[in-house]
Amino acid sequence: MENRLSVSQLNNYIKGVFDDETILQNISVYGELFEFKISGGNTYITLKEGDCLLSCVKYSRLEKIELGTLLTLYGSVVFYRRSGRVNFSIKSVSKAGEGKYYADLQKLKEKLYLEGAFSNRPPLPEFIADCAIITSSTGAVVHDFASVLSSSYPPVGVKVFKSSVQGDGAETELASALLAAEKGGFDVIVLASGGGSTADLECFNKENVVRALASLKTPTISAIGHEVDYTLCDLAASVRAGTPSIAAKIIADVNAKALTRFETAVSTLKEALYSKISQASASIYYAANKITRE
Repeated sequence: MENRLSVSQLNNYIKGVFDDETILQNISVYGELFEFKISGGNTYITLKEGDCLLSCVKYSRLEKIELGTLLTLYGSVVFYRRSGRVNFSIKSVSKAGEGKYYADLQKLKEKLYLEGAFSNRPPLPEFIADCAIITSSTGAVVHDFASVLSSSYPPVGVKVFKSSVQGDGAETELASALLAAEKGGFDVIVLASGGGSTADLECFNKENVVRALASLKTPTISAIGHEVDYTLCDLAASVRAGTPSIAAKIIADVNAKALTRFETAVSTLKEALYSKISQASASIYYAANKITRE
Protein backbone atom coordinates (compact mmCIF):
# COMPACT_ATOMS: atom_id res chain seq x y z
CA MET A 1 0.00 0.00 0.00
CA GLU A 2 1.28 3.48 -0.93
CA ASN A 3 2.40 5.70 1.95
CA ARG A 4 0.60 9.03 1.79
CA LEU A 5 2.01 11.93 3.77
CA SER A 6 1.15 15.59 4.00
CA VAL A 7 3.86 18.20 3.40
CA SER A 8 4.17 18.91 7.12
CA GLN A 9 4.39 15.22 7.98
CA LEU A 10 7.15 14.60 5.44
CA ASN A 11 9.08 17.73 6.44
CA ASN A 12 8.83 16.84 10.12
CA TYR A 13 10.18 13.36 9.35
CA ILE A 14 13.08 14.77 7.27
CA LYS A 15 13.93 17.22 10.06
CA GLY A 16 14.06 14.34 12.53
CA VAL A 17 16.46 12.45 10.25
CA PHE A 18 18.77 15.45 10.06
CA ASP A 19 18.58 16.11 13.80
CA ASP A 20 19.44 12.48 14.60
CA GLU A 21 22.47 12.37 12.27
CA THR A 22 25.29 13.26 14.65
CA ILE A 23 27.78 13.36 11.75
CA LEU A 24 25.98 16.53 10.56
CA GLN A 25 26.21 18.26 13.95
CA ASN A 26 29.09 20.40 15.22
CA ILE A 27 31.38 19.90 12.25
CA SER A 28 33.80 22.04 10.26
CA VAL A 29 33.47 22.58 6.52
CA TYR A 30 35.86 24.53 4.30
CA GLY A 31 35.59 26.12 0.89
CA GLU A 32 35.97 29.34 -1.05
CA LEU A 33 33.71 32.32 -0.28
CA PHE A 34 31.58 32.66 -3.40
CA GLU A 35 28.78 34.92 -2.14
CA PHE A 36 28.44 37.17 0.89
CA LYS A 37 25.25 39.03 1.82
CA ILE A 38 23.86 40.65 4.96
CA SER A 39 20.09 40.91 5.26
CA GLY A 40 18.46 42.15 8.40
CA GLY A 41 20.52 40.83 11.28
CA ASN A 42 21.75 37.72 9.46
CA THR A 43 24.76 36.93 7.28
CA TYR A 44 24.31 34.67 4.26
CA ILE A 45 27.37 32.91 2.84
CA THR A 46 27.82 30.58 -0.12
CA LEU A 47 30.90 28.35 -0.12
CA LYS A 48 32.24 26.88 -3.36
CA GLU A 49 34.50 23.96 -4.14
CA GLY A 50 34.81 22.87 -7.75
CA ASP A 51 31.27 22.76 -9.14
CA CYS A 52 29.64 22.33 -5.71
CA LEU A 53 28.00 25.10 -3.67
CA LEU A 54 26.90 25.16 -0.03
CA SER A 55 24.40 27.67 1.38
CA CYS A 56 25.22 28.84 4.91
CA VAL A 57 23.72 31.28 7.39
CA LYS A 58 25.01 33.02 10.51
CA TYR A 59 22.27 34.44 12.70
CA SER A 60 24.23 37.60 13.39
CA ARG A 61 26.01 40.22 11.32
CA LEU A 62 29.59 39.49 10.29
CA GLU A 63 32.14 42.00 9.06
CA LYS A 64 32.54 42.03 5.28
CA ILE A 65 34.77 39.23 3.97
CA GLU A 66 36.39 39.46 0.54
CA LEU A 67 35.04 37.09 -2.08
CA GLY A 68 37.53 34.37 -2.90
CA THR A 69 38.72 33.99 0.68
CA LEU A 70 39.15 30.38 1.77
CA LEU A 71 37.01 29.87 4.88
CA THR A 72 36.51 27.21 7.50
CA LEU A 73 33.02 27.28 9.01
CA TYR A 74 32.06 25.50 12.23
CA GLY A 75 28.40 24.61 12.78
CA SER A 76 25.69 22.12 11.89
CA VAL A 77 23.59 21.10 8.91
CA VAL A 78 19.97 22.13 9.53
CA PHE A 79 16.76 21.24 7.72
CA TYR A 80 14.09 23.94 8.08
CA ARG A 81 10.75 22.18 8.03
CA ARG A 82 8.66 25.28 7.21
CA SER A 83 10.60 26.19 4.05
CA GLY A 84 11.85 22.69 3.21
CA ARG A 85 15.38 24.06 2.82
CA VAL A 86 18.75 22.80 3.97
CA ASN A 87 21.39 25.22 5.26
CA PHE A 88 24.63 25.05 7.14
CA SER A 89 24.05 26.98 10.36
CA ILE A 90 27.29 28.78 11.23
CA LYS A 91 28.59 29.08 14.78
CA SER A 92 32.03 30.46 13.94
CA VAL A 93 34.11 31.53 10.93
CA SER A 94 37.87 31.45 10.37
CA LYS A 95 39.92 32.42 7.33
CA ALA A 96 42.24 29.87 5.77
CA GLY A 97 43.81 31.69 2.82
CA GLU A 98 42.86 32.53 -0.76
CA GLY A 99 40.50 30.41 -2.85
CA LYS A 100 41.27 29.12 -6.34
CA TYR A 101 38.16 30.37 -8.19
CA TYR A 102 38.69 34.06 -7.53
CA ALA A 103 42.47 33.74 -7.88
CA ASP A 104 41.91 32.28 -11.37
CA LEU A 105 39.36 35.00 -12.14
CA GLN A 106 41.85 37.72 -11.21
CA LYS A 107 44.50 36.08 -13.39
CA LEU A 108 42.09 36.00 -16.34
CA LYS A 109 41.11 39.62 -15.76
CA GLU A 110 44.76 40.69 -15.73
CA LYS A 111 45.52 38.63 -18.84
CA LEU A 112 42.64 40.15 -20.83
CA TYR A 113 43.51 43.64 -19.59
CA LEU A 114 47.10 43.32 -20.80
CA GLU A 115 45.85 42.07 -24.17
CA GLY A 116 43.66 45.19 -24.52
CA ALA A 117 40.29 43.43 -24.34
CA PHE A 118 38.92 46.19 -22.11
CA SER A 119 40.38 49.13 -24.06
CA ASN A 120 39.31 51.22 -27.07
CA ARG A 121 35.76 49.94 -27.11
CA PRO A 122 33.58 51.57 -29.82
CA PRO A 123 31.43 54.36 -28.29
CA LEU A 124 27.66 54.47 -28.63
CA PRO A 125 26.50 56.24 -31.80
CA GLU A 126 24.78 59.62 -31.66
CA PHE A 127 21.53 58.04 -32.87
CA ILE A 128 20.26 54.47 -32.51
CA ALA A 129 17.73 53.25 -35.06
CA ASP A 130 17.86 49.57 -34.14
CA CYS A 131 19.51 47.27 -31.63
CA ALA A 132 20.00 43.59 -30.87
CA ILE A 133 19.50 42.13 -27.41
CA ILE A 134 21.04 38.80 -26.46
CA THR A 135 19.30 37.13 -23.54
CA SER A 136 17.35 34.12 -22.33
CA SER A 137 14.10 33.06 -23.97
CA THR A 138 12.56 32.92 -20.49
CA GLY A 139 12.32 35.59 -17.82
CA ALA A 140 11.25 39.22 -17.86
CA VAL A 141 14.35 40.77 -19.46
CA VAL A 142 12.90 41.30 -22.96
CA HIS A 143 9.61 42.60 -21.55
CA ASP A 144 11.34 45.08 -19.22
CA PHE A 145 13.71 46.22 -21.97
CA ALA A 146 10.95 46.70 -24.55
CA SER A 147 8.65 48.43 -22.04
CA VAL A 148 11.19 51.18 -21.42
CA LEU A 149 11.93 51.60 -25.14
CA SER A 150 8.23 51.70 -26.04
CA SER A 151 8.03 55.32 -24.88
CA SER A 152 11.16 56.30 -26.83
CA TYR A 153 10.79 58.63 -29.80
CA PRO A 154 11.81 58.06 -32.50
CA PRO A 155 10.99 54.35 -32.02
CA VAL A 156 13.88 51.87 -31.88
CA GLY A 157 13.80 48.52 -33.67
CA VAL A 158 14.66 45.56 -31.42
CA LYS A 159 15.72 42.06 -32.49
CA VAL A 160 16.07 39.34 -29.87
CA PHE A 161 18.86 36.75 -30.12
CA LYS A 162 17.94 33.97 -27.70
CA SER A 163 20.62 32.23 -25.68
CA SER A 164 20.97 30.37 -22.41
CA VAL A 165 22.51 32.63 -19.78
CA GLN A 166 23.42 29.98 -17.21
CA GLY A 167 24.05 26.25 -17.02
CA ASP A 168 25.81 23.82 -19.31
CA GLY A 169 26.44 25.17 -22.79
CA ALA A 170 25.49 28.76 -21.92
CA GLU A 171 28.92 30.20 -22.59
CA THR A 172 29.08 28.63 -26.06
CA GLU A 173 25.58 29.89 -26.93
CA LEU A 174 26.36 33.40 -25.70
CA ALA A 175 29.60 33.64 -27.68
CA SER A 176 27.82 32.41 -30.84
CA ALA A 177 24.91 34.82 -30.36
CA LEU A 178 27.30 37.77 -29.98
CA LEU A 179 29.06 36.94 -33.24
CA ALA A 180 25.72 36.37 -35.01
CA ALA A 181 24.38 39.74 -33.84
CA GLU A 182 27.53 41.44 -35.12
CA LYS A 183 26.65 40.31 -38.64
CA GLY A 184 23.20 41.97 -38.41
CA GLY A 185 24.47 45.51 -38.85
CA PHE A 186 22.73 46.84 -35.74
CA ASP A 187 23.60 50.21 -34.22
CA VAL A 188 24.01 48.66 -30.75
CA ILE A 189 24.20 45.16 -29.27
CA VAL A 190 22.93 44.60 -25.71
CA LEU A 191 24.08 41.59 -23.67
CA ALA A 192 21.48 41.14 -20.94
CA SER A 193 20.55 38.88 -18.07
CA GLY A 194 18.18 39.20 -15.14
CA GLY A 195 19.33 39.23 -11.55
CA GLY A 196 20.61 36.13 -9.85
CA SER A 197 23.28 34.73 -7.61
CA THR A 198 26.97 34.92 -8.41
CA ALA A 199 26.72 31.34 -9.65
CA ASP A 200 23.90 32.32 -12.03
CA LEU A 201 26.13 34.98 -13.64
CA GLU A 202 29.24 32.81 -13.82
CA CYS A 203 29.21 32.35 -17.60
CA PHE A 204 29.67 36.13 -18.08
CA ASN A 205 33.15 35.68 -16.60
CA LYS A 206 34.07 32.92 -19.05
CA GLU A 207 37.02 33.69 -21.33
CA ASN A 208 35.32 32.77 -24.63
CA VAL A 209 32.28 34.98 -23.88
CA VAL A 210 34.43 37.96 -22.85
CA ARG A 211 36.65 37.55 -25.91
CA ALA A 212 33.63 37.36 -28.23
CA LEU A 213 32.22 40.56 -26.72
CA ALA A 214 35.58 42.34 -26.89
CA SER A 215 36.01 41.40 -30.56
CA LEU A 216 32.84 43.17 -31.73
CA LYS A 217 33.12 46.33 -33.83
CA THR A 218 29.52 47.25 -33.01
CA PRO A 219 29.04 49.35 -29.84
CA THR A 220 27.82 47.19 -26.96
CA ILE A 221 25.98 47.57 -23.66
CA SER A 222 26.45 45.07 -20.85
CA ALA A 223 23.27 44.75 -18.75
CA ILE A 224 23.90 41.78 -16.51
CA GLY A 225 22.20 41.06 -13.18
CA HIS A 226 21.53 43.83 -10.68
CA GLU A 227 23.35 47.14 -10.29
CA VAL A 228 25.67 45.64 -7.65
CA ASP A 229 26.76 42.76 -9.90
CA TYR A 230 30.00 43.07 -11.87
CA THR A 231 31.41 40.63 -14.43
CA LEU A 232 34.29 40.68 -16.90
CA CYS A 233 31.76 41.31 -19.67
CA ASP A 234 31.02 44.66 -18.05
CA LEU A 235 34.67 45.61 -18.66
CA ALA A 236 34.64 44.40 -22.27
CA ALA A 237 31.51 46.34 -23.29
CA SER A 238 31.33 49.93 -24.54
CA VAL A 239 28.97 50.83 -21.69
CA ARG A 240 27.88 49.07 -18.50
CA ALA A 241 24.22 49.29 -17.51
CA GLY A 242 23.18 48.12 -14.05
CA THR A 243 20.07 46.34 -15.36
CA PRO A 244 18.38 45.65 -18.73
CA SER A 245 15.90 48.45 -18.00
CA ILE A 246 18.77 50.88 -17.49
CA ALA A 247 20.26 49.73 -20.81
CA ALA A 248 16.98 50.59 -22.54
CA LYS A 249 16.96 54.01 -20.86
CA ILE A 250 20.52 54.66 -22.05
CA ILE A 251 19.40 53.99 -25.63
CA ALA A 252 16.30 56.16 -25.21
CA ASP A 253 18.42 58.99 -23.77
CA VAL A 254 20.84 58.82 -26.72
CA ASN A 255 17.93 59.34 -29.13
CA ALA A 256 16.33 62.02 -26.96
CA LYS A 257 19.58 64.01 -27.07
CA ALA A 258 19.80 63.50 -30.84
CA LEU A 259 16.23 64.77 -31.22
CA THR A 260 17.01 67.79 -29.07
CA ARG A 261 20.07 68.58 -31.20
CA PHE A 262 17.95 68.28 -34.35
CA GLU A 263 15.22 70.54 -32.98
CA THR A 264 17.82 73.08 -31.88
CA ALA A 265 19.42 73.02 -35.34
CA VAL A 266 16.01 73.50 -37.01
CA SER A 267 15.18 76.36 -34.65
CA THR A 268 18.55 78.02 -35.33
CA LEU A 269 18.09 77.59 -39.08
CA LYS A 270 14.56 78.98 -38.87
CA GLU A 271 15.76 82.05 -36.99
CA ALA A 272 18.59 82.59 -39.48
CA LEU A 273 16.16 82.21 -42.39
CA TYR A 274 13.68 84.65 -40.86
CA SER A 275 16.53 87.09 -40.29
CA LYS A 276 17.64 86.82 -43.93
CA ILE A 277 14.04 87.24 -45.17
CA SER A 278 13.58 90.25 -42.90
CA GLN A 279 16.79 91.84 -44.15
CA ALA A 280 15.88 91.12 -47.76
CA SER A 281 12.36 92.54 -47.26
CA ALA A 282 13.79 95.68 -45.72
CA SER A 283 16.21 96.09 -48.64
CA ILE A 284 13.44 95.61 -51.21
CA TYR A 285 11.19 98.07 -49.39
CA TYR A 286 13.99 100.64 -49.23
CA ALA A 287 14.82 100.25 -52.93
CA ALA A 288 11.15 100.41 -53.98
CA ASN A 289 10.58 103.48 -51.84
CA LYS A 290 13.64 105.16 -53.36
CA ILE A 291 12.48 104.41 -56.92
CA THR A 292 9.02 105.81 -56.14
CA ARG A 293 10.47 109.08 -54.83
CA GLU A 294 12.63 109.49 -57.94
